[in-house]
Amino acid sequence: MKNDTNNTVIDLTSNSDGDDNTLPAFLPDPTDKSYEKPEKLQNRIKLIELIKEKIDDDKLYICLDIEAFERNHDFLTEFGWCIFKKNGEVIKKKHAIVEENKNYRNGRYVPDNRDYFKFGESQYEKLEDIYKELKNDFDKVNYLVGHGINNDIRFLKKIKVDVSKFKKMNSGSKIDDYGIIETMDLFSGYFLKKPVGLQKSLIKLEIQYDKLHNAGNDAYYTMQVFLEIIKRFDFSSNRLYEQIMNYKPPKKIKSNNNKNNKIMNNNNTISTSNNGGVGNSSIANDETDQGRNDRTIIGNSNDSEKSINNNTLNYQSGGNNNKNYNKNNRSNNKDNEGGNNTKNNVKKNGQRRNNGKQQRNLNKKKSYSYPRSNRHNNNYNNSNNLKV
Repeated sequence: MKNDTNNTVIDLTSNSDGDDNTLPAFLPDPTDKSYEKPEKLQNRIKLIELIKEKIDDDKLYICLDIEAFERNHDFLTEFGWCIFKKNGEVIKKKHAIVEENKNYRNGRYVPDNRDYFKFGESQYEKLEDIYKELKNDFDKVNYLVGHGINNDIRFLKKIKVDVSKFKKMNSGSKIDDYGIIETMDLFSGYFLKKPVGLQKSLIKLEIQYDKLHNAGNDAYYTMQVFLEIIKRFDFSSNRLYEQIMNYKPPKKIKSNNNKNNKIMNNNNTISTSNNGGVGNSSIANDETDQGRNDRTIIGNSNDSEKSINNNTLNYQSGGNNNKNYNKNNRSNNKDNEGGNNTKNNVKKNGQRRNNGKQQRNLNKKKSYSYPRSNRHNNNYNNSNNLKV
């Protein structure tokens, strides 16, 4: 029994019942994001096996780590590397501080442990001299090792260090003479987990460490992670490795779904066209499928043709049903036009009524707009005239 960092107990030696295609019980749980996909685990288990069993003990490895200024990664500040063999023999340990960038110190986002190299003495050197020494050591070794090695390779390209001879190691049966080994993949394959950072890897493997983010220290600790996994790994001692390797993932699920979708679209298109209506068929949505379905219908029927003109499907045939269908369409169109005209007439009549009401209201207001004094004067004048 083994207790992982999530306080969940995993039995690494148990044998689950069932056929060989059954995965360990903890892997298929989609809610547990700490585990990797079985297909990736298979490749990483194979990679550990190949390194352990098929690479000669005399081959040389170089483990590399590069530190950069936390606020601008164009300024490389430290280089650390060590050369070793698979049996644990360490040939060289190196920690170089870039002379021209010594004033760029970390500490806000990344710990500043530049002055605490634990496995030798640090040296201040110019970037050009570091480049020459590193290039010379690359010519001696067969395998480039790192924890998050892609970042280090990107930094190497900035200073024009050629690493093109090293190829990323895969799980194939062939071992290249020059390869790149990612220790995060080794950790994932050994513990059947997703890859983690260097510190968590050291804790999981119970390796003592101190003053990380010193390039020399990180390179040395990465080498220890590599050696410890290679030493501990034993495929036959763990039934879970065999279960995962025997697992056969489903093949081409997406492509099968696409084929089924195409078949369904074709069936919908043919059934819609046979009914003589456009509807919401796939023909109106996919011009590519239109062409395919048109050719299919024409090839299978001598009485009908289909032509697409300005994204409108006109179905012509010698049958009376289609003529009636066209007549009905014309009558429907006329009805629609008549309905639209009726609506417009209603709107216009309503506007006229409203205008008439407004005009009458204005006239009423005008009739009562005279002052009362004037009306009295007029009446007075009329009365005088009558008297005369």
